[in-house]
Amino acid sequence: MIAIDAIWCARNNRVHNNEIIHFPSILIQIQNSTQIHRKAWSDKDLLVSWVPPSPGILKVNFDVAVRSNFMVAAAVITNHDGCLLSAVARKIPLLDINAGEAKAALLATETTADLYPFSKITLEGDSLVTIMALNNPDFCTDWSSRGIISDVLSSLSSFSSWSATKVSRSVNLRAHVVAKWAASHNCYGSIPTSLPFLSAVRIKSGHDPP
Repeated sequence: MIAIDAIWCARNNRVHNNEIIHFPSILIQIQNSTQIHRKAWSDKDLLVSWVPPSPGILKVNFDVAVRSNFMVAAAVITNHDGCLLSAVARKIPLLDINAGEAKAALLATETTADLYPFSKITLEGDSLVTIMALNNPDFCTDWSSRGIISDVLSSLSSFSSWSATKVSRSVNLRAHVVAKWAASHNCYGSIPTSLPFLSAVRIKSGHDPP
């Protein structure tokens, strides 16, 4: 599947961007992506619960909920005490799942940049494709999300420092439930952090969620 994605991406770049296909580069891309996937699977059980960031750093989780004819991107911002600072959701057109996850990452970075400019952030999501693309944009194998990833990286440049980490769905639970709740209630924009369903999400922060 990795090889097919890489070849398809090269084909699309040739057709749409008139780029020359360089087969040695494609082989290197396949090798690098394979190593990243293997590491991700070997590490997938290491982080089993959400943990707060270090003092002075914001943790920003993102996710997307898929419905029959639309998607909902969501993001939550949390500080080092485990306090939920902001939650936001946005209805978006039905896209390829990787493009949807990239849209959620864009919502996360743009919202955080607006509320906390020049801050230090840790970006977390459960989409391996999106996180890989952010950390290795030259090896982005998903053509449908490439432009969105470029926008995310541009948004990330406004922070004093950033990192992007792939986590499990259980670790990404707050962003996941915000996306699902917003889709079910047709409620978008800023989501009140005092809503009971957010307070019920248990996290590893040294104390109960606020």
